[in-house]
Amino acid sequence: MKGPHGPERPAPLRAVVLTMSDRCLRGETVDTAGPAVARILEGRLSAAVAPIEILPDERAALSRRLIEVCDGGLADFVAVVGGTGFSPRDVTPEAVRDVAERLTPGLDEAMRAESLKKTPRAMLSRCVSGIRRQTLLVSLPGSERSAVENLEAILPALAHGIAKLQGDPADCGPPRGGGAAQPRAKGPFVLGICGYSGSGKSTLIEGLVPVFRGLDLRVAVVKHDAHAPSVDAPGKDSDRFFRAGADVWLRSPGENFSRRHGPGEDLGACLARLERDYDVILVEGHKDAPLPSKIWLRAEDGGDPPASAGLFLDCLGRGVDRQKRVLEIFEAWKFGIAVR
Repeated sequence: MKGPHGPERPAPLRAVVLTMSDRCLRGETVDTAGPAVARILEGRLSAAVAPIEILPDERAALSRRLIEVCDGGLADFVAVVGGTGFSPRDVTPEAVRDVAERLTPGLDEAMRAESLKKTPRAMLSRCVSGIRRQTLLVSLPGSERSAVENLEAILPALAHGIAKLQGDPADCGPPRGGGAAQPRAKGPFVLGICGYSGSGKSTLIEGLVPVFRGLDLRVAVVKHDAHAPSVDAPGKDSDRFFRAGADVWLRSPGENFSRRHGPGEDLGACLARLERDYDVILVEGHKDAPLPSKIWLRAEDGGDPPASAGLFLDCLGRGVDRQKRVLEIFEAWKFGIAVR
């Protein structure tokens, strides 16, 4: 779908979650890890997740299902939850290796390294991942907490990895302070950062700007209400010229200001003009504007967006790493994974 100020968005990432558990299959316990993984994929990668499937702890059964999903082109990403430990019926790693055409050990290393920060028992994990055709397969531990921790560890790289499987020609090496990031999509990344007064909009934007600038991206910020500012104090030369009827430009070695007569420019016209010169446009406020993507920030005492404001990618409280979430949205957009 093409937004009013953004590029045409591709179809969402298709994901399948398979839970390996004899006990869940018999109804002796409830699967909580699979649904937790599905929620993260839906909320953080905007994935379209198929209904969770519960399989027995059998190597052949899992291998058959993985072949059906991959060879049938049914999913871009498969998470296999459970069966990665030392128990006799923990056969998930063997089944993944049976069907994978290429292994992806970097993902396995990242997951174990993250878990080792929490417990030395993480070294007992046998999680493996790999690629079959154009599908990425990842095995995760069976406990909800461990599955979430492992998935969180690799989430920042998943969008790019899946995009590469789908034919993205972009360089795998992300810029490291000097090179320019090159979004695959045409046009700038536009994100509305909305919330009531005191929700932390300005603080978030202030922290994001140097991150994007460190990627050598040109950044513009549009504020929701300029409060009728004056560029110069009353009585100064520029103010006298403006009041006499001229449009005034103030220039100095490090910055430029302009003060022009006429009706205020509406948001759509402002964004259309900025899109020619900027790679990232952060829009503070404008909660009711039809922006291609918006997030909502809750204040200390809560506060959800009004119904009139439309859809938001996420509602973020104070306890969430907001900057990390915005950068995840940016990475998904840059590498062609649809964001809702």
